[in-house]
Amino acid sequence: MERHELPKPLQLKSVLKPLSIDVPTPSPIRVTFAAVARDAETGAAVPPSPRTREQFYLSVRERRKDKRRARRTERIEEIKAELEAKRAAKVAAEEEKEKKKKKEEELRIRVALAEMQREVEEACKRAKKFNAVVGFGLDEGWYPSVIECMRAVYC
Repeated sequence: MERHELPKPLQLKSVLKPLSIDVPTPSPIRVTFAAVARDAETGAAVPPSPRTREQFYLSVRERRKDKRRARRTERIEEIKAELEAKRAAKVAAEEEKEKKKKKEEELRIRVALAEMQREVEEACKRAKKFNAVVGFGLDEGWYPSVIECMRAVYC
């Protein structure tokens, strides 16, 4: 049986050796773009950028960071606006609820006062009908009068 061998990795040392013999190589940070750029319209050669590769990509990275930062601040502003709107809606709903509760309380008080007034008028009519004195005297209508007064005070 034949053994299948994996292909050997490229021997880069043999390629790089002749290049690196006694030649000081520049730092990768200082390597500038050597390719000649052409103008799209005229086709004339544009001189290479004096910026290093690191400077070029640093500016690209900075622009990307700035874009991300701008998007993030935009999103934060949107969230703040939403929260502010929710807070304002909540406050408005709370005020509306308070107004509604106050109106219901006023209506309940008005109804109770009207009912009490009606009972007092009925008691006065009964008292006049039977020629009784309305009050706390010991006549025949003293107990209902006490009850009505208690209702007027505590209800």
